Amino acid sequence: MADKNFKIQIILGSVATAIAFLVCLFINKICALLVLLLGLFCIFVFAHFTKKRYDSIEKLNDNLSLICSGNYDIKISENSEGELSILSNNLYKVVNLLKVQNEQLENDKVCLADSLADISHQLKTPLTSMMVISDILDEKPTE
Repeated sequence: MADKNFKIQIILGSVATAIAFLVCLFINKICALLVLLLGLFCIFVFAHFTKKRYDSIEKLNDNLSLICSGNYDIKISENSEGELSILSNNLYKVVNLLKVQNEQLENDKVCLADSLADISHQLKTPLTSMMVISDILDEKPTE
């Protein structure tokens, strides 16, 4: 992992485990071994769950990138509890809202184009008649 805070936490956990191991080593070797194993287990569990959390965040980031590129067909199947699940569900709500608004904007765009075409046609008909009448009036009258 490239996260600086994660590396610092692993280093601090390792240092604390090493110090506790050395202190317990002077007291009892079996106690020191148990402290070392427990410390390594805790570091492993922390690293495992932190990696899972970062993977979930990366997945959400990938989904956001897809949304930004115009792909609104993302599937969010996260139904567990927690902050990431709440964030994921809110992201899904925003995607649906953006999808509906995008469809509405497309419909409005089509309606505007149709209205402009209709207005243009409505203006051309009288203008054409006026141009014809103007041409007729400009001609010299014949007997």
